[in-house]
Amino acid sequence: LLKQMGGNFLRIAHYPQDPTVLESCDRLGILTSVETPIVNRITETEEFSNNAKHMHLEMIRQNYNHPSLIMWTYMNEVLLMPRYERGSEKQETYFKAIAKLAQELEDLTRKEDTIRYSMIPNHGAWELYNRVGLTKIPKLVGWNLYLGWYNGTMEDFGKFLDMHHKELPDKPLIIAEYGSDADSR
Repeated sequence: LLKQMGGNFLRIAHYPQDPTVLESCDRLGILTSVETPIVNRITETEEFSNNAKHMHLEMIRQNYNHPSLIMWTYMNEVLLMPRYERGSEKQETYFKAIAKLAQELEDLTRKEDTIRYSMIPNHGAWELYNRVGLTKIPKLVGWNLYLGWYNGTMEDFGKFLDMHHKELPDKPLIIAEYGSDADSR
């Protein structure tokens, strides 16, 4: 269906898929990304960080030889539901832990694969992701934008992209999610 509608890229969901998915992308010439299941928030423990890095390394090593794969992805919307009270010292410490883990995952990616892109998909909280540093760590930034559906207007979509290009002129971006999703409106 993706090929029939003229598509050439598939962002695979936030968890490992059956090998058939990447095999099909290879066969059909559909470019793709794969993603570790770090979604919405992290746990600030050594065990969580070690597990996240292990999953990421395992993902890279298992899928490295797929020619359709152009991007390693991690930390989907990890600031969507931040822990602790807004603006508190504990929350700022939490944000530093997220940035530290993101940098460790990026460093691991660069060590294993110097060629492919890396991406962190962020929800539309521009100021927060930029302040925490998650717009600067990966090779490109993913934005999950539902402007005109969950908040804002459709006109805000272009304004958001213009702001990204103004603030981060050398950082490529991808719209990783958009549309109405499950909103019946």
